[in-house]
Amino acid sequence: MKGTGGRVSEVSDTVARNHGYSVLMLETAMFVVNLLILALVVWALIDCVFRPAAAFPAIERQTKIAWIAFLAIATVIVFFFGGISLIGMLGVVVAVYYLVDVRTKVLAITRR
Repeated sequence: MKGTGGRVSEVSDTVARNHGYSVLMLETAMFVVNLLILALVVWALIDCVFRPAAAFPAIERQTKIAWIAFLAIATVIVFFFGGISLIGMLGVVVAVYYLVDVRTKVLAITRR
């Protein structure tokens, strides 16, 4: 019996070490995803800043200032809470809505 205690200890050390690697890989993946989401939200904010203000009322959406405010708040939320969190998802939804709906309509008006 005395000899098996060392073997159990070695196995538990190996399991603990492998579990630590799994946690590290998961944390790294979440960090990368949060960085990508933050880049998406910042891209939406920068894109909004450089669009002409006259195009926003023409597409019957909020004003440019309102969209800059929405996207700035979304950027702060994603920066501090992460894009994977529940409150961070609100920021992601705002940025994706801007990029998919508002930006495409603004581009269609300004390219005529």
